[in-house]
Amino acid sequence: MGQRTKQLGTAMKDPHQQRRIILVIVCVALLLDNMLYMVIVPIIPDYLAELESEQSEHVHVVMHPNSSANSTSQDKSIKDNLDVQIGVLFASKAILQLLVNPLSGTFIDRVGYDIPLLIGLTVMFVVSASAFADTSGIAMIADKYTEESERSTALGIALAFISFGSLVAPPFGGILYEFVGKKVPFIVLACICLADGFLLLTVIKPLSGRTRENMPVGTPIYRLMIDPYIAVVAGALTVCNIPLAFLEPTIANWMETTMHSSQWEMGLTWLPAFFPHVLGVYITVKLAAKHPHLQWFYGALGMVIIGASSCTVPACKTFGQLIAPLCGICFGIALVDTALLPTLAFLVDVRHVSVYGSVYAIADISYSVAYAM
Repeated sequence: MGQRTKQLGTAMKDPHQQRRIILVIVCVALLLDNMLYMVIVPIIPDYLAELESEQSEHVHVVMHPNSSANSTSQDKSIKDNLDVQIGVLFASKAILQLLVNPLSGTFIDRVGYDIPLLIGLTVMFVVSASAFADTSGIAMIADKYTEESERSTALGIALAFISFGSLVAPPFGGILYEFVGKKVPFIVLACICLADGFLLLTVIKPLSGRTRENMPVGTPIYRLMIDPYIAVVAGALTVCNIPLAFLEPTIANWMETTMHSSQWEMGLTWLPAFFPHVLGVYITVKLAAKHPHLQWFYGALGMVIIGASSCTVPACKTFGQLIAPLCGICFGIALVDTALLPTLAFLVDVRHVSVYGSVYAIADISYSVAYAM
């Protein structure tokens, strides 16, 4: 055991091995952040409907103890109110990240990537999501992988974990909610988050006092925002995520009313889309390695696929029909994200200072704008 511990310590000091371990830590953090956000998709419509129904019954009994004439209109009011509540609830995370990200990007540029990542994991363990985890994690990958092809591959792997977290969370939450209860999915994810935080403390040692080692002063976030190249990429990231952002809070309720789907079916809807998303990441990484000057084309093609797939969603009448356009949307998003996220790091390298906290805070702001809308 002593010899194996020594070998592990030696391996962790090797820069190449440490990069791999950091990639694992970041990927798990991104997975958890997106799972904690998306796990509520099949749970929240049913849960909010129960709360609304209980409150309505209480008010009805107090005000009209011997009457049931208004029950139909009350049910309609509950349904309308439920749609609004779900939209506001899903937007609340994005709105908070919109407020925090300009500060988090600057903070990351000043103190380094490891402490903000630890803060993000702590926040995720205590509540449900964090602006620090996504921004610092992706910025850390861009910083550790400086060669373009390696950076594209590493960011592609991270995007695959983001996708897996977003798409596997609804079936994970729906199945556990239906058979075990609503608390269990969150407890399981919080425990994994705690384990990832301990791994971060063990490997990177963010509290050791060696922050900002040889780290240059980054370009202020407001100057990056007015860079026309970065602005175009940020706009594309916002636009390509709008269909997904609009569907995530509404599709479960729509399936329940039009298809009479159960909780596990509503959750399972997104799972098949994981596979075309990973395929899109893989194809884009391979194409970018051979033809890096065509990154703009891969992003543009992805946006066309997203638009075409989004048009067909309202026409779907069954669970099976719905899977195809959702797969198309996720495939297109994979093309856009995998092509444009490395492009942001490249633009910072050639036009500004190679510090990535603020530029990936801008990327997170782009996603947050879509989800806040």
